[in-house]
Amino acid sequence: MLKVAKFGCKRAAHLTIELGFLQDETTLLADMRGRLLSGLLHNLQLSRLTEEVSVRGLDVLRSITEVDSGVRVGATGNHTEIEDVELPSLASNATQCASQCGGCLAMPDRDIVGGYQAHADPTANWALTSTPLHYEVVSLGGATT
Repeated sequence: MLKVAKFGCKRAAHLTIELGFLQDETTLLADMRGRLLSGLLHNLQLSRLTEEVSVRGLDVLRSITEVDSGVRVGATGNHTEIEDVELPSLASNATQCASQCGGCLAMPDRDIVGGYQAHADPTANWALTSTPLHYEVVSLGGATT
């Protein structure tokens, strides 16, 4: 029987303030359903965290908006939201087609765009379509990778 590991969990209210919570042993949780995947990893000793910060409630990370260079999808935007959003630049875009392919629903934070990037999931359709669709991943600091 597994014994539950102790670690703290905070819910982010504002993105800029909550970045101060992040330390060496803090995990940023972008779980869309409230399940703690990192808790399981910690219990199995695959991860050693002391604090967890949930960003799933931050609208700024969930938004899907048009920008000059195309469409910006927040890290916690998911397949359904991309498929359903009505933006002129997505009308004949392969991004909505890619979103219809579905997500990896078995993992709580992998059906979101940021979850695919964080886990470097090579089977995820976002990872597979990022090169032909000319996606850019932009971090909070503004660096593009």
